[in-house]
Amino acid sequence: MKKFYFLLVAFLMVAAMPYAQDVTVFDFESGSMDVWTIGMDEMAKVDNPHKDAVNPSENVGKYTHREIWQQCGLWLSNPVTSRVYNSVQFKYLIPSGEKGKITVELMTTVNGWWSVMYTYDSGFLVGDGAWHLVNFTLPISREISAVAVGFNQRYNPGGLSPDEGQQNGASGLNCYFDDLILKKTTDVEHVLYFEPFTKTDRNWESYDGPANECPPLIGGLPLVSESNIELARFWGDTHDYALRLHHDRKPIYIYGIDANGYEDYSIKFEQRWVWDPSEIYWHVTDEEKLFNVAYQYNGPNGLSSWIELTDDYLTGIFLTEQWTTFYKSFLPEGVSSINLRISAQNCTPAPNITNLSVSGVYTGETVNGLKKTDTVAKAFYQAATQTVNAGKDAQITIFNAGGSFLQSTSHASFVNVSHLQTGVYIAKITTLEGTSVLKFVK
Repeated sequence: MKKFYFLLVAFLMVAAMPYAQDVTVFDFESGSMDVWTIGMDEMAKVDNPHKDAVNPSENVGKYTHREIWQQCGLWLSNPVTSRVYNSVQFKYLIPSGEKGKITVELMTTVNGWWSVMYTYDSGFLVGDGAWHLVNFTLPISREISAVAVGFNQRYNPGGLSPDEGQQNGASGLNCYFDDLILKKTTDVEHVLYFEPFTKTDRNWESYDGPANECPPLIGGLPLVSESNIELARFWGDTHDYALRLHHDRKPIYIYGIDANGYEDYSIKFEQRWVWDPSEIYWHVTDEEKLFNVAYQYNGPNGLSSWIELTDDYLTGIFLTEQWTTFYKSFLPEGVSSINLRISAQNCTPAPNITNLSVSGVYTGETVNGLKKTDTVAKAFYQAATQTVNAGKDAQITIFNAGGSFLQSTSHASFVNVSHLQTGVYIAKITTLEGTSVLKFVK
């Protein structure tokens, strides 16, 4: 079904200096907003129906939902990069007894069209008449041009179809929003590339055809292949699209991921092979369930050879029946760009890959204008190499030099590494202030 976005447009006054501390998308307390509406849904400035500790503001936005798929969108007068602004904060109030789900969608501009890069979905909620504060992190890497919010009973848990849901009270829903803010990151690890394999042509059907005729994708880089490529649309799953691989097709390449100014890279994606019960391959061996992902980089010595990413002790990535996240680190230095190669030529089932991301650790002296030591854990290792210390409450994860997970601890200020063999290791330390990554030697 084609998804329409009916936009309520608010032109924002964003500070002229680059990378302002935070970007307030809407705050109904701060004067009038030059807005206009298209479509049936609307948001209007009203008195706060319930002042409390979460939101004591005098004025808020009242959202009224009237038809399925409609939302209220807000265009940013100065688009911002999600490498710098990588999380969203907003407040909402659902009147007592009202039922529905909240969505927040981050959009970019592709060939003049607004295209959704990421959707926050609250799940089905029952209103309690109180304000709630929500924070969520963005895995995206492109420029944010617009934000859309919505409140409806789409896919409600009562078993009703979308049309029945509308006939049974989905229309006329009310919800209140306030203080939607794009938060500036204090994290040294940034998403450099994110691809959910979603087309931006306003056609929500699958695609199976020549790579050079594929519509532009959310990630912003084309898929290159000598064979056809398939972008599979799966209705009813939280993974809207996936890149579907075939053993009888040539590899797929993604070229030119900008990695300049970063190090300690990682790649992450979700994968599965069962698309429906008819595709169970009980007769295939484990070796026939391996597919391949490799990376290549431009470094100080030119273009590297292709380097395979593999599960431990395997010659490829083991394909699973349900959605599983694959994660690997790789450590080249002085990299300007990264290429990826994806292939299932030795795999009997058809792998499905989505939410592919490449991240890196910023190498500059500051993180978006802030000193690293002010924003991330002050991590160091002792000369005796017995412990890795964060100096504060943190989650500490240890990987080997190849990026394979070894151990993790939460709510601790240090982790014991005395049992590790001599070698180079990676520690990823996450605190409330952000994430830092360091190498240490035993």
